[in-house]
Amino acid sequence: MDIEILEEKIKKIEDEFEKLKKEESYKIEKIKNEIKLLDINTKELNKKKIMKCIECNNRSFQKKIKEKNSSSKRTKFIKDVKKEMFFELRMLKNEKEKKKTNFLNKKYKYLKIYEITNEIKHNFLELNIRRQFLFKSIIEKLTKYKNRSLHFFNKYLNIQKEINSLFELISNNALIDIFVLSKNSSFFQNQLLKNFQRFYYQVENSLVE
Repeated sequence: MDIEILEEKIKKIEDEFEKLKKEESYKIEKIKNEIKLLDINTKELNKKKIMKCIECNNRSFQKKIKEKNSSSKRTKFIKDVKKEMFFELRMLKNEKEKKKTNFLNKKYKYLKIYEITNEIKHNFLELNIRRQFLFKSIIEKLTKYKNRSLHFFNKYLNIQKEINSLFELISNNALIDIFVLSKNSSFFQNQLLKNFQRFYYQVENSLVE
């Protein structure tokens, strides 16, 4: 495979990696903003509910005092009012505890999001390290196969030179020797071609893996 094609594939992998990283960052930021907005809205709603409850209690208390002000059962009325107030306070306390529980749940969700974010970062880092190791391994294999090919090619050139020298030295009576040398040369050329084919096949398999 050509080096330019390899570089193009590497660039494509890097572009995909950057695109995935941007998408994950955008999703995490969006979730954080939604949690923050939900928390603000919950606080405002709770504040309005508490104020409304206090106003209702005050109106109810004033109304009952006016109705029972001239009654002989004032003591019982006050006890009833206190009982109702305690009941309202208990309801407020329960609601407050419920809100606290909801807040803790939201905090837990935020921590889970933070853990997921760290895990994604770790996976990206691990992926980058593996990618670098893969590229390094591919380059080393390419260099190794290139050196082997050059070695075989140089060996072929040396043999070809020897054959040419022999052709200059042999006489007309050495036709049989010429035939044998030609056969050996053809055999070596076939072996060299097979080695080149095996080299490119191994390179392609390495890139696919």
